[in-house]
Amino acid sequence: MSMNRMSQAILQALLMTVSLSVTTARAQDVKTQGVLPAESRADLEQAVERLQEALGLNVRSGLFSARAGEISASYLARQGLLLELSTPLGTRRGLINLDTVNASLQSLSNQLAQMNSPQLPAITAPDIEAMRETMALSLRRDQAAEYYRDMINKVAEVDLSAEIEQAMQAISARADALRGTDNPAAPELAAEAQRLRQQLQEQLLEQRAQLEALTAQLRQRSAESTVVPPQSLQEQWQQQLAALAAAMEPLRQAATTKANELNEQLEAWRQRRMEQWQQELQAFEARLFARVCEEPVLAALIPAQQHLTLVLPGLGEETAAGERRDRIHVLAAGDLQACASGQIDAQTLLSLATSYSD
Repeated sequence: MSMNRMSQAILQALLMTVSLSVTTARAQDVKTQGVLPAESRADLEQAVERLQEALGLNVRSGLFSARAGEISASYLARQGLLLELSTPLGTRRGLINLDTVNASLQSLSNQLAQMNSPQLPAITAPDIEAMRETMALSLRRDQAAEYYRDMINKVAEVDLSAEIEQAMQAISARADALRGTDNPAAPELAAEAQRLRQQLQEQLLEQRAQLEALTAQLRQRSAESTVVPPQSLQEQWQQQLAALAAAMEPLRQAATTKANELNEQLEAWRQRRMEQWQQELQAFEARLFARVCEEPVLAALIPAQQHLTLVLPGLGEETAAGERRDRIHVLAAGDLQACASGQIDAQTLLSLATSYSD
């Protein structure tokens, strides 16, 4: 029985030697011709198919869905083999990109706000020229005109509606973004944010109505009066204006604080997901280099002084503008052959590779 096993082992070794010899001979043809012969192309396609299967790229999420990824192979004359690997890591990285998510959700939030939220009437800016023409009828009205212009401008300064509305839109956008994460607290946080937004909306409408009423009163008095209003009325308006300012500021603080809290939640989630993604990338590359070492066909097809180039689209460094570059590993033929023969391991091969983003 032991003799039979020994005979089988010797036979398998001989077959492997013959196979590698044939492939090496084809590699010489590659070096001479600059193209892959049909037989070498068949060997390469089989090796690529084995790589795809081993790396889990042939997996489908459904019967009619696309595969998880694929590997395209090509030979570059006098350079070597190039394998481009499309993986699910690129898609998952795109989902982590907070800037893209925020931009799209902000646009959607603005559209929904226009369709669903009550429209807040804008306070018309004081028409200074019209007021001047009206009040220029009598020099006695100049002092009154200046007073009313000043008061109307103060009302406009107290109106923080635009800033509060912007913060509320940010709350909606970030709440929607949180719902799309795997944070277990996301539904509760999003619901709480939505309730706060509704409360702020109601309070803001109430304060805006009072601002509108005060502005209308000032405009009417400025058109009818030729003198500065009595001190008692001035004090009444000043108190009303101070009350509106005191009511507006908490709304602004509440809206901006909640928007910042949600943004911190999203940033924390993004950091966790990015760390997890980096670990997934390292694990994938470890499996990739291990499988490359187990494919002697790849090493045998590459003539000396040429290379195996592995391209991982979208998995390289991310620029300040948010562009995700390709991650590229260039392996020398000699190092690849050393790994295939067992002289070095996959981790050493990875350390010997020239890796960069482009």
